[in-house]
Amino acid sequence: MKTKISIKMIITLSICLFTFFSKAQNASVEKSTFGIQIGTLGIWAHREVKLTNDIALRAEIGMDAGFLVEVFIQKTDI
Repeated sequence: MKTKISIKMIITLSICLFTFFSKAQNASVEKSTFGIQIGTLGIWAHREVKLTNDIALRAEIGMDAGFLVEVFIQKTDI
C-alpha cells in the first residue's frame, strides 16, 4: 500500500514542528509610560502604570472633533 503525502500535509507538519521547537520570550511590563496622540480629529492622552510584571493599568482621556460639531450646527425647529 502506497501512501501519498500532499503539500498541505507537509506545510501543516512543518508549522506544527516549528511552533513546538520555538521558544517564546519572557515579556514584562515597563514601570510606567505616558503618551499623547494628536490627530486630525482630536487629541488623546494615556498613561500606563505597572501593577505586576504581567499586568498594567491604562488610563486614557481624549477629545474628539465630534464633540465640537454642535457648536457649528444651528438647531432649527421644523
